[in-house]
Amino acid sequence: MSLDSLYLCSRCRNRFDLSNVRYDNRGNLTCLSCLGKNDLNTKFKMISDSQNPFYLKFICANCRFKFTMRKDSPRKHVCPYCGKTNLVQIKKYKDENDLIREAADSRFE
Repeated sequence: MSLDSLYLCSRCRNRFDLSNVRYDNRGNLTCLSCLGKNDLNTKFKMISDSQNPFYLKFICANCRFKFTMRKDSPRKHVCPYCGKTNLVQIKKYKDENDLIREAADSRFE
């Protein structure tokens, strides 16, 4: 195998052929053995995930910036990008019946 067809792993810095490297979640070429190890990014991603019950997802109605905040945060709910308070909470619905049930709520009449 020629040296030109070997790719550098961004973590262990060893060279591998194309069949043994993949892109990781940051877009870096990584060998299969390094991909199998625990990644710090996946731990941080789990904390800020929208499925986490301690976080709420918002979108600013003025600048359309999306961000998350902790439910018990003492900070005022303002957009960190533009500073406006016109925010909309983004909700994940379990299924279409959950969406229909909320749309039929008397608050929206």
